[in-house]
Amino acid sequence: MPSPSPAPSLSPSPWKSRRLFAVTGTSWALWGSFIERRDQYTFLRGLLVGGLIGIVSHYVCWYFETTGYFFITFMTDPQKHKEIIDPLTAIWSSAVMSVYSLLLVGWISTPIAMALGAACGHFGKRRKPATHAASHAIQEHA
Repeated sequence: MPSPSPAPSLSPSPWKSRRLFAVTGTSWALWGSFIERRDQYTFLRGLLVGGLIGIVSHYVCWYFETTGYFFITFMTDPQKHKEIIDPLTAIWSSAVMSVYSLLLVGWISTPIAMALGAACGHFGKRRKPATHAASHAIQEHA
């Protein structure tokens, strides 16, 4: 009787978590810099920042992938890490690889990011006046 196969792991692989961190970090940094900090929620700004997030995320993901692979290889097989792209070289190689990934999947990921950014910019604009009105009402009663 064959032994049952092991149950699949529910924990994300380190590769997937690095990609998620790269996309989330890029989104947080760019949205915070161009939208939140300036408090300018508009459809157009959301659309443009969403497109920027969709493009820059490819580079950040590739950089995290190459440097992560370098450090994992360095920790597990110190002799082999000399054959792997180092973090300094990864700056340029990630740019080249992100161009290819933008050509392969960027045609769908960037418009999706633009649509999400435009929606967040549009609905964030609607959300702001109510927030400001509520804060003024609280200040008047204080």
